[in-house]
Amino acid sequence: MDLDNNRWKICKSRLRELLPSGCGSNWLDALLLVKITSTKVVFAGIPHELHRLDIKNNHEDHLRSALADSYPEFGTFSRKRFEYLVGSKGTSNLAIQEEFLFENQEAEDFQLKDSTESVTDKDANPASVIGNFESRRFKNFVICEFNQLAFKAVEQVLINPAKSFNPFLIYGNEGTGKSYLLQALAEEWLKEHPENKLMMLNAENFLNQFIQDIRSNQMGQFREKFRNTDILILEDVQVLSSSPQCQQELKHTISSLKESGKQVILSANNLPSRISGLNSTLANKLESGLSLDLPSPDRKSCLQILQSKAKDSRIELSDEICNYLISNLPPNICQLEGVLIRLGAHSSLMGEKISLALAKKLIPSAKEISIEDQSSPGNLTPTFDRSEEDVIQHVCNA
Repeated sequence: MDLDNNRWKICKSRLRELLPSGCGSNWLDALLLVKITSTKVVFAGIPHELHRLDIKNNHEDHLRSALADSYPEFGTFSRKRFEYLVGSKGTSNLAIQEEFLFENQEAEDFQLKDSTESVTDKDANPASVIGNFESRRFKNFVICEFNQLAFKAVEQVLINPAKSFNPFLIYGNEGTGKSYLLQALAEEWLKEHPENKLMMLNAENFLNQFIQDIRSNQMGQFREKFRNTDILILEDVQVLSSSPQCQQELKHTISSLKESGKQVILSANNLPSRISGLNSTLANKLESGLSLDLPSPDRKSCLQILQSKAKDSRIELSDEICNYLISNLPPNICQLEGVLIRLGAHSSLMGEKISLALAKKLIPSAKEISIEDQSSPGNLTPTFDRSEEDVIQHVCNA
């Protein structure tokens, strides 16, 4: 049975003929045929979730027709289930193979697991408690002047865990790449220390779990879970500023982990001693290791990051488009990623080539944004009748 790569190339040529003009340019070249069975067909190499949705909603019939022409020995494709794997390496030279290997998973087992189950399941593999975070890699991290020191510090934490910097704190404004760097650290840690237990979560989830376990009188279980880990990564510590009791619990958790020779890593929007409402004792504890400021990227760094992410996403951006985007967007990595998604989605779904005109259409100039902001109501900060402190006090007194 001929399953060589040449036949898949012929199939893709047939698919290109069937697709509407201008469609598929952002995903067809990268598309890989992983497996054909009696019940399903598995594809990989999908650059982005938006491309997966585009294929599934608009082009699956074209795929079935092209496959039926190229692989008649597999029978009808009309009843087979189509599966699409997003974010694979996409480097295989084979068209069809028994297993398509990802960095840590096989294609057959590629799935998203509920983070709450991973955290609470004591019988699960202790190596991975990372909830609701996208896959990040050091190899994709764009090292620039503004983040070079933070990157080198993270490397040292990996080389000498719980020795070099403990606790290790990164702080800075939103959109500077704190989460990306810590998520890359977490995945790299699990690759190098697969036998270890890692717990990574947002401080809001830590606080919610704290309140829940107080309410159910299960603080013993709470402490066992968060103090029985090899590395704790807690993001957005400033969220705890409204809860002195939770701050006290975090302080004891950090002390317990340090005494056990475990690594603690945190992030915040400012140096803890400058965060209003954060207990000075906890702030001192957080700053007792290495605290690094991750500043906002400069224009040159933003351009470098934008071009790198566009290349990784297989989105072609001219220098003219890149310069326009950098000139009209704040120095925020998250917003740069969001703009790339918008441009890529519009191009893929509408079959329109990415151009400067399209960029201007989707992303207004800074001058237009300024005029719009002046004519719109100011930002409203929501207020609540009861603070987190009141809720905890009520639970404790109940």
